[in-house]
Amino acid sequence: MIQALPKIEAVVIRMDKVPYVDLSGIYAMEDAILELQKQQIRVVFTDIHGQPEMMLRKFDIIPDLVDEDHCFTTFHEAAVWLEKYCSLAPDSRNQVMEDTQ
Repeated sequence: MIQALPKIEAVVIRMDKVPYVDLSGIYAMEDAILELQKQQIRVVFTDIHGQPEMMLRKFDIIPDLVDEDHCFTTFHEAAVWLEKYCSLAPDSRNQVMEDTQ
C-alpha cells in the first residue's frame, strides 16, 4: 500500500487514539517508516503518549527512525511545521532539518 502512494512529501501519523501498541504493531510501524523514508517521504508523529510512546522509544523508532524534532504534541504544531517545510524548495529542506536538530 505504501509503495502505491502518490507523490507526497510527508506523512503525519496521528497517535491520539492509540492506547496500546504490541510488538507486531512496532514491527509493522518500523517497516512502514523504513519504506516511506526509502521513498524520501518525511514521517511525523503527533499526539503520541503513554504506552505507545514508551514502546516506540524502547525499540528506538524514536529517535533512530523518527527524530525527536518530528514528534509533535498536537496536530496543530505539526501542521505549522509542515507548512514551513513544504513551502521550501526541495534543496533547502535538508538544511531546515539540520537546523532543527
